[in-house]
Amino acid sequence: MWVLTIIIAAFIILGFVMGLLALAASQGELNPFTHLFFLPLLTTIYGLIGLLLTREHAGNILGWLLLALGSDAGVILIAGASVHFSQYVLEIQSGAIVDFAAWLNRWVWLPGTFIPVTLLLLYFPDGRLPSHRWRWIAVAAGLGLLGVTLGLALHPDPLPEFGMNAANPFGLAGAQEILMTVTTASAALLLAGMVGSFVSIVVRYRRTTGRQRTQLRWLIFGGILFFLANVVGAILWAVNPTDPASSELSIIFSNLGITLIVISIGIAILRHQLWDISLLINRTLVYGLLTLIISGMYVLVVGFLTSVFEGSTALSAMVTAGLVAVSFQTVREFIQAQISRLMFGQRDDPYAVLQQLAERLSPIAPVPDLLPAIVTTIAETLSVPYAAVRLRRDRRETLAAVYPAGATKPPHVSTETIPLVYQSEQVGHLVIATRGIDDVFTPSEQRLLDTIARQVAVAAFNVRLTEDLQRSREQIVTAREEERRRLRRDLHDGLGPVLAAMSFQLDAIRNTVGTDPDHAQQIADQLKAQVQNSLADIRRIAYNLRPPALDELGLLGALRQHIDRMRQGEGPAFALSFPESLPALSAAAEVAAYRIAVEALTNVQRHAQARTCTVMLELDTAGRTLHVQIGDDGRGINAEAAAGVGIAGMRERAAELGGSISVTSPVSGGTRVDAWLPVGNTEE
Repeated sequence: MWVLTIIIAAFIILGFVMGLLALAASQGELNPFTHLFFLPLLTTIYGLIGLLLTREHAGNILGWLLLALGSDAGVILIAGASVHFSQYVLEIQSGAIVDFAAWLNRWVWLPGTFIPVTLLLLYFPDGRLPSHRWRWIAVAAGLGLLGVTLGLALHPDPLPEFGMNAANPFGLAGAQEILMTVTTASAALLLAGMVGSFVSIVVRYRRTTGRQRTQLRWLIFGGILFFLANVVGAILWAVNPTDPASSELSIIFSNLGITLIVISIGIAILRHQLWDISLLINRTLVYGLLTLIISGMYVLVVGFLTSVFEGSTALSAMVTAGLVAVSFQTVREFIQAQISRLMFGQRDDPYAVLQQLAERLSPIAPVPDLLPAIVTTIAETLSVPYAAVRLRRDRRETLAAVYPAGATKPPHVSTETIPLVYQSEQVGHLVIATRGIDDVFTPSEQRLLDTIARQVAVAAFNVRLTEDLQRSREQIVTAREEERRRLRRDLHDGLGPVLAAMSFQLDAIRNTVGTDPDHAQQIADQLKAQVQNSLADIRRIAYNLRPPALDELGLLGALRQHIDRMRQGEGPAFALSFPESLPALSAAAEVAAYRIAVEALTNVQRHAQARTCTVMLELDTAGRTLHVQIGDDGRGINAEAAAGVGIAGMRERAAELGGSISVTSPVSGGTRVDAWLPVGNTEE
């Protein structure tokens, strides 16, 4: 590592000194901008970044590649400076040194030009290939570069299409056709390696998150600058290809693009969190495209107006400058809007986001598709990698929808969690991932997300309400079918066999009444007892469907009757607190209140060991909720004990109506059951 660094430093100093001496001796004939000023900078950047990478990441092959490229750039610097130094300082026009330096200039630039756009991309950022399958791309790039280099280094004739106007002093005479075939085939391999290297960057970017994605953004930033620099260089070359200054500037811009890629690689690996790379990419794209468009407009309009005004270049330039000045701001805003939408989605247009969300949701009929459509729309319009909605049910939150489907939160990416509040009730959370490890949402994006969250909260509440309604319907259907099954069992297995036996007994009475009246009398007595038992079973079935006392006496009268029966036995003293009358209640509310009160009273009598028990019924001031309270002064209940079948049944009855129930042990002792039941509407 240190040997290469010393060699690169020596190349820089020697080449720069030789170039300066040649420039001074040429007396204005020489204009070596590229070799004298730019190549020392290029070599220094290659060597410095390569040195830093090999020191901090010794196992990363990129550092060694950059040191090799620095050495190659130093060779280019020395070769070019040697030619000019020999010609102008030593006044040697030909010879071994001049010929060797000219031969080096013929091919040594190739590795420095193509390695940055092949192997550096393939092994970026961790020094490893994306997978073993990509080794064929590396082989194609390496063989292609080697073949093209050998073809140009050994071809004996001038090659003007490659900028080589002199014969090769070290070429292989008579091997022109073979070398051109090798060069052409190698160029195809090299092109495949370049394309594959660019594709590998795309594949890495799509597969990675967090730090590697941020590093890849730096490389993309360098690639954008490389493209813009080469476009400028191509324009300079095309405008005046015979002008040496234009040619020099074109080469400088092309090499500058490669240098910017190398600098981007160094920042990505060493200091990838230094700046907001997303903002840099955004501004570079905007002003780069703006420059190209304005330049193109200027050239086209000047050319058109010059032909119209018959060669009046000054007038054409003035009119064009005015048009460019007028259209500059409009074009800039348009490009800025398009680039920002590409990178950040529609964060700068909240109305468009909400409108797209409304348009996306309007045709959706099935409620289960509502929240997935919402998170998909949010993720796509804001260009975020992850979005999810979590719904709160029974004090727990569950994942209701996520984008992409089935995904989990990306690692190494921060998320923003926004509460979903509807009518002062928190129904869940909206979870949005940032676009990268270093990204944060701007204040304007925060305001947009808060606005979206308010709309999502309404949809989330409706989804939860619909799910609760569906669950209630399922419970109603289940309860109805369970009740039907119980009735069928009671009728088929209970009353059915009894009635069949009665039929047989009637036949026996008919057969024996004439011959054995006493036996017929015994059978009749047995039949009467069975009829009485059957009547009791029928009353029990009817009572289980709905207590008859409710229809005969109403809720208050039925409870008084039940408490009067309990007073006849041993047990606590009952104190009643009933209103004089109740409004007409729904049948479901009456049954639920009665069953809950009876179950609570039964528990008091059996388990409480209480001396007194208070039963209270009251309506709230709005007349919409019935409060049923049963309290005693007994031994109370253990708060940590599991609820029994009776308490669970009371909770289910209250929940079926949308009410609630509380079973507590006050500090003063005993147990208190409080049930709040919606009154409901009666059906006359």
